[in-house]
Amino acid sequence: VDSNATILNNTIGTDPTGTVALPNEVGIAFEGNAPEPGARLVKGNLISGNYSAGIFIFLASDVEVVDNKIGTDVTGLLDMPFSPGDPFARQFRGVQVSDAGMILISGNLISGNVQGIFANFVFDAEISGNPRARSARLRAAERI
Repeated sequence: VDSNATILNNTIGTDPTGTVALPNEVGIAFEGNAPEPGARLVKGNLISGNYSAGIFIFLASDVEVVDNKIGTDVTGLLDMPFSPGDPFARQFRGVQVSDAGMILISGNLISGNVQGIFANFVFDAEISGNPRARSARLRAAERI
């Protein structure tokens, strides 16, 4: 997305029920500067089951990522691997931000990814209030 965009309440990388992965390479990608401040909003989405990244922000500005579930199923309790039956086939990065500025990442449930948030050469950013839940499957495996 290289202009104004509001992405609200979608299932990206899953079927409409949010329980079966339908992977993309990247769920949502932003590249280039927004024409006006606050012009890009990603809110209330389920973004899971993708190969590389749930959200990729590169050479971009004015992006807000708030109140999403990234890397989980619709309940937020289970991981969403891109290959059913293979617990290691997980979305690599929940959110990847590189060479970007004026970024807000807040209030997202980020879990079930190899890396939750990757930020590289980022300026004027707020990354806060993003709990990393531990799935029931991971908690059960730790008890073994």
